[in-house]
Amino acid sequence: MAGKFQKVTCQGRTGYAVADFPRDALIRLVECPELPLRSGPAETIKAGNSALVVRAMLPMHGVMTPVAYKRVRRKTLLKQVTQAVSGNRTLRTFLAGHRFLDRGVATARPLAVIVPSRFDFAAPTWIASEWIDGENLASLAIRTERRPMTNAAAIAVGKLLGRMHAAGISHRDLKSQNVMVRRTAEGGYVASVIDLDGVTFLSSITAARRWKDLARLAADAATWAGLSRSTRLRFLIAYAYAAGLPKCHKAAWRQVSAKVLARLDRRHVA
Repeated sequence: MAGKFQKVTCQGRTGYAVADFPRDALIRLVECPELPLRSGPAETIKAGNSALVVRAMLPMHGVMTPVAYKRVRRKTLLKQVTQAVSGNRTLRTFLAGHRFLDRGVATARPLAVIVPSRFDFAAPTWIASEWIDGENLASLAIRTERRPMTNAAAIAVGKLLGRMHAAGISHRDLKSQNVMVRRTAEGGYVASVIDLDGVTFLSSITAARRWKDLARLAADAATWAGLSRSTRLRFLIAYAYAAGLPKCHKAAWRQVSAKVLARLDRRHVA
């Protein structure tokens, strides 16, 4: 990480940030990671047992800029000790985001991460990322129940995931909440992957892993009543071409359909 990111250490915490993040702001975050929650309006996006995500404001390029600011706590002692031994997962997520961008796969740009001492087991980690306007696929499906995804949005998501696999990246938590879509001024769509805690970087993606990743997302889509067969097909064709497998969409349909049925059966049994 030396040379690519700024680094500040104080009060038992270490902060890393991109080169264009103001150094004085990084120092303040390391000294008081909760400062963005206290110093201005912060809209809560997600509040769970282990993670809090808010839309906060941080300085970038001389102006206050919206960011996604996330606090992560490891809930159990076992997870806390595992993190102390294997390294901080949120720091790995910060680095993974930059590897995504370096490989041309769209995601929110990580701006800064605040990491506690590895032996301060219970202390949270904080990460600030570029704010992405738009909505995730799960939200889009709820808002537009009759037609949860247009052909243009499906193609954008297919291209995104195809590029991700072509770059040797697998995402074991590829669900509809972790894929963002945004309308462009020209009326098209741009898609991005978020929440990179479950990503793995490989030299190449095996067929089994490829269909398993897609089946996670397709299992969510199986509950969207208005999602047409033609829209699904457009997604798979866009995926296949972006993944460098231009004639695999029929095989993909069969493989993903079989895995989705198996996943839904397991959910029903559970």
